[in-house]
Amino acid sequence: DSNTLAFYSYLFNIKGKKDLAWYLDECIEPKEKYKRVIFNFVNKYKPYNSLNVRRGDYLYIPNMKNVGKTQKDYLPIVKANWASTRKILIHTDEPDPKHFDEISDILIQNEISDEFDSAEKGLISMFIAMASEDFIGTHYSTFSAMIQRWRLREGKNEEVK
Repeated sequence: DSNTLAFYSYLFNIKGKKDLAWYLDECIEPKEKYKRVIFNFVNKYKPYNSLNVRRGDYLYIPNMKNVGKTQKDYLPIVKANWASTRKILIHTDEPDPKHFDEISDILIQNEISDEFDSAEKGLISMFIAMASEDFIGTHYSTFSAMIQRWRLREGKNEEVK
Protein backbone atom coordinates (compact mmCIF):
# COMPACT_ATOMS: atom_id res chain seq x y z
CA ASP A 1 0.00 0.00 0.00
CA SER A 2 1.05 3.64 0.03
CA ASN A 3 1.86 3.70 3.77
CA THR A 4 5.62 3.38 3.38
CA LEU A 5 8.44 4.99 5.31
CA ALA A 6 11.05 6.25 2.87
CA PHE A 7 14.57 7.04 4.12
CA TYR A 8 13.99 10.76 3.63
CA SER A 9 10.87 10.80 5.83
CA TYR A 10 10.19 13.85 8.01
CA LEU A 11 9.70 11.45 10.92
CA PHE A 12 13.50 11.24 11.20
CA ASN A 13 14.11 14.94 10.55
CA ILE A 14 15.85 15.25 13.90
CA LYS A 15 19.37 15.90 15.09
CA GLY A 16 21.44 12.81 14.36
CA LYS A 17 19.17 11.50 11.61
CA LYS A 18 22.21 10.42 9.56
CA ASP A 19 23.46 8.34 12.51
CA LEU A 20 20.01 6.81 12.89
CA ALA A 21 19.77 5.99 9.18
CA TRP A 22 23.23 4.37 9.24
CA TYR A 23 22.30 2.40 12.36
CA LEU A 24 19.18 1.08 10.61
CA ASP A 25 21.28 0.17 7.54
CA GLU A 26 23.66 -1.82 9.73
CA CYS A 27 20.89 -3.64 11.60
CA ILE A 28 18.64 -4.57 8.70
CA GLU A 29 19.78 -7.12 6.16
CA PRO A 30 18.13 -9.27 3.51
CA LYS A 31 16.74 -12.72 4.23
CA GLU A 32 18.93 -15.74 3.49
CA LYS A 33 17.04 -16.60 0.29
CA TYR A 34 17.99 -13.17 -1.12
CA LYS A 35 21.54 -13.30 0.21
CA ARG A 36 22.21 -16.52 -1.74
CA VAL A 37 21.01 -14.96 -4.99
CA ILE A 38 22.99 -11.76 -4.36
CA PHE A 39 26.13 -13.76 -3.53
CA ASN A 40 25.78 -15.80 -6.75
CA PHE A 41 25.39 -12.70 -8.93
CA VAL A 42 28.28 -10.86 -7.28
CA ASN A 43 30.57 -13.85 -7.78
CA LYS A 44 29.34 -14.47 -11.33
CA TYR A 45 30.10 -10.94 -12.54
CA LYS A 46 32.87 -9.54 -10.32
CA PRO A 47 34.65 -7.30 -10.90
CA TYR A 48 31.85 -5.15 -12.33
CA ASN A 49 30.45 -1.63 -12.36
CA SER A 50 26.76 -0.79 -11.88
CA LEU A 51 24.65 1.79 -13.66
CA ASN A 52 21.18 2.68 -12.37
CA VAL A 53 18.93 4.41 -14.89
CA ARG A 54 15.50 5.17 -13.54
CA ARG A 55 13.00 5.36 -16.37
CA GLY A 56 9.59 3.91 -15.35
CA ASP A 57 7.46 6.63 -13.83
CA TYR A 58 9.83 9.34 -15.10
CA LEU A 59 8.44 8.59 -18.55
CA TYR A 60 4.97 9.68 -17.41
CA ILE A 61 5.75 12.67 -15.20
CA PRO A 62 5.31 15.93 -17.14
CA ASN A 63 8.49 17.91 -17.94
CA MET A 64 10.91 15.19 -16.83
CA LYS A 65 14.22 15.28 -18.70
CA ASN A 66 14.52 11.49 -18.77
CA VAL A 67 11.65 11.04 -21.23
CA GLY A 68 13.75 11.63 -24.32
CA LYS A 69 17.00 10.11 -23.06
CA THR A 70 18.63 7.38 -25.13
CA GLN A 71 21.77 5.36 -24.65
CA LYS A 72 23.63 7.98 -26.69
CA ASP A 73 23.01 10.30 -23.70
CA TYR A 74 24.36 7.73 -21.22
CA LEU A 75 27.41 6.61 -23.22
CA PRO A 76 29.50 9.79 -22.67
CA ILE A 77 28.86 9.58 -18.91
CA VAL A 78 29.86 5.93 -18.80
CA LYS A 79 32.98 6.51 -20.93
CA ALA A 80 34.04 9.59 -18.92
CA ASN A 81 33.80 7.75 -15.60
CA TRP A 82 34.74 4.18 -16.48
CA ALA A 83 37.86 3.76 -18.56
CA SER A 84 38.20 0.11 -17.54
CA THR A 85 36.90 -2.89 -19.36
CA ARG A 86 34.87 -4.16 -16.40
CA LYS A 87 31.44 -5.60 -17.05
CA ILE A 88 28.62 -3.09 -16.63
CA LEU A 89 25.48 -4.26 -14.90
CA ILE A 90 22.40 -2.18 -15.65
CA HIS A 91 19.87 -1.68 -12.85
CA THR A 92 16.73 -0.14 -14.33
CA ASP A 93 12.98 -0.24 -14.62
CA GLU A 94 13.25 0.17 -18.40
CA PRO A 95 11.55 -2.90 -19.90
CA ASP A 96 13.28 -2.69 -23.30
CA PRO A 97 16.75 -4.32 -23.18
CA LYS A 98 17.64 -2.67 -26.51
CA HIS A 99 17.59 0.69 -24.73
CA PHE A 100 21.06 -0.16 -23.35
CA ASP A 101 22.48 -2.58 -25.92
CA GLU A 102 25.47 -0.35 -26.80
CA ILE A 103 26.42 -0.07 -23.11
CA SER A 104 25.74 -3.57 -21.78
CA ASP A 105 23.56 -6.60 -22.33
CA ILE A 106 23.37 -7.40 -18.62
CA LEU A 107 20.07 -6.03 -17.34
CA ILE A 108 19.86 -7.31 -13.80
CA GLN A 109 16.06 -7.27 -13.58
CA ASN A 110 15.98 -9.65 -16.59
CA GLU A 111 18.65 -11.90 -15.04
CA ILE A 112 16.86 -12.44 -11.71
CA SER A 113 14.51 -15.43 -11.60
CA ASP A 114 10.78 -14.81 -12.05
CA GLU A 115 10.22 -16.69 -8.78
CA PHE A 116 10.75 -13.23 -7.23
CA ASP A 117 8.26 -10.38 -7.55
CA SER A 118 9.27 -6.87 -8.67
CA ALA A 119 9.93 -5.64 -5.10
CA GLU A 120 12.17 -8.64 -4.39
CA LYS A 121 13.99 -8.12 -7.68
CA GLY A 122 14.55 -4.48 -6.71
CA LEU A 123 16.02 -5.50 -3.36
CA ILE A 124 18.33 -8.07 -4.95
CA SER A 125 19.37 -5.58 -7.64
CA MET A 126 20.10 -2.92 -5.01
CA PHE A 127 22.49 -5.18 -3.09
CA ILE A 128 24.22 -6.26 -6.31
CA ALA A 129 24.77 -2.58 -7.16
CA MET A 130 26.05 -1.90 -3.65
CA ALA A 131 28.76 -4.53 -4.15
CA SER A 132 29.96 -3.15 -7.50
CA GLU A 133 33.42 -1.68 -7.97
CA ASP A 134 31.92 1.64 -9.04
CA PHE A 135 28.39 3.01 -9.31
CA ILE A 136 26.61 5.69 -11.32
CA GLY A 137 22.99 6.44 -10.42
CA THR A 138 20.08 8.59 -11.50
CA HIS A 139 19.65 12.02 -9.93
CA TYR A 140 16.53 12.20 -7.71
CA SER A 141 16.17 8.40 -7.64
CA THR A 142 15.55 7.01 -4.15
CA PHE A 143 16.97 3.67 -5.33
CA SER A 144 20.22 5.34 -6.46
CA ALA A 145 20.38 7.44 -3.29
CA MET A 146 20.08 4.38 -1.05
CA ILE A 147 22.87 2.62 -2.93
CA GLN A 148 25.07 5.72 -2.81
CA ARG A 149 24.44 6.24 0.91
CA TRP A 150 25.44 2.65 1.70
CA ARG A 151 28.53 2.88 -0.53
CA LEU A 152 29.62 6.14 1.12
CA ARG A 153 29.24 4.61 4.57
CA GLU A 154 31.30 1.61 3.48
CA GLY A 155 33.98 3.83 1.89
CA LYS A 156 33.29 2.48 -1.60
CA ASN A 157 32.80 5.87 -3.29
CA GLU A 158 34.72 8.98 -2.37
CA GLU A 159 32.64 11.26 -4.57
CA VAL A 160 29.14 11.49 -5.95
CA LYS A 161 29.19 11.35 -9.74
